[in-house]
Amino acid sequence: MKTPRYPAVLFDFDGTLVDTGAGIVTSLAHAAEVMGVELPLHETWRFIGPPLVSFAASMGFEQEFAKKFIATFRAHYNTVGWRNSEPYPGMRELLTELIQSGAKVYVATSKPEHVAAMMMEHFNLPCHGVCGADEALGRFDKADIIRLAAERYGFALDESAVMVGDAPRDITAGKECGLSTIALNYGYGLKEELAAAQADHTANSVAELKDLLLP
Repeated sequence: MKTPRYPAVLFDFDGTLVDTGAGIVTSLAHAAEVMGVELPLHETWRFIGPPLVSFAASMGFEQEFAKKFIATFRAHYNTVGWRNSEPYPGMRELLTELIQSGAKVYVATSKPEHVAAMMMEHFNLPCHGVCGADEALGRFDKADIIRLAAERYGFALDESAVMVGDAPRDITAGKECGLSTIALNYGYGLKEELAAAQADHTANSVAELKDLLLP
């Protein structure tokens, strides 16, 4: 049995564990149609992963309209859209192997926590816990979610834990919290922006990620 490089491994969700893009874009298109607005759907891919409030702000939506738009999106995504998703090939096996090796595996996502937990269970992706966004508490930022995970699950905020993700904020938030970081080039983050975040390591595939986590 291989020894894990990091005792605690935190994974982003969208674009890291699961390919959720098609479902998210479909639900955004549905919300746009219901709300009577036009969206540049060819650009919405870059907002897969970050909080929806970031997307709404980028579109210039006023606060009340943004709330209704996000509610319309979630009503569709949480019942229909999320099903148009698939774990990345080899990810279920990697999570299983990490756990069997003795690593603690967590999800730290800007997706609503209950949705991420439901999808992890549906796709049979094993982990020790899920920490996500909570709109009622105003918890959206990845650094706050990482700190909550550390408090909830008892791992140290130092380089013995690693944040794995495809978005620049995954990397910068991991660094802010003192964690090691791995950037994934197979997700939705723009490679130039991801490179600028200067992660400790980079992986271009699940196979390369496995080599980093289980050397």
